[in-house]
Amino acid sequence: MNSNNTTSIEFQIAQVSNLWRKVQNRNNKKLGLTVSERRVLIAIDQNPAQAQSAIALYLDMEPQNLLRLIDSLEKGEYLERQASKQDRRVKTLHLLPAGEKMVQDIYSIADRFRGDFLNGIPQETLSATTNALKSIEENLLTSGLL
Repeated sequence: MNSNNTTSIEFQIAQVSNLWRKVQNRNNKKLGLTVSERRVLIAIDQNPAQAQSAIALYLDMEPQNLLRLIDSLEKGEYLERQASKQDRRVKTLHLLPAGEKMVQDIYSIADRFRGDFLNGIPQETLSATTNALKSIEENLLTSGLL
């Protein structure tokens, strides 16, 4: 693959991601949470009972920035911190019922427009694309460059 194709792939992934995020953010505004707060809830849903440090790493976020978001979400009764069973000094993050409902609302909004974005793309193409992106992610994570 020549460098023009590589650059094109990198640009296309970033461009689609930015556009998708823009539509999602516009549609999620009515939920009353910031983009960052929604990201934290989704990260906890996808990585339940993880330490705050693990969620910060997953989100590529500075721990002090995550802490402010956790404080806000805890105040809103979307999540709670619990002492880890392995090490009581470590706090793990857990969704509360309001957080679980918010996550479902976020996913429902995404479901509403996903069909429009993927319209006309055959299932086998979507599957191949998803597999390729997972492979790229794995290569990036194991490259030693991060």
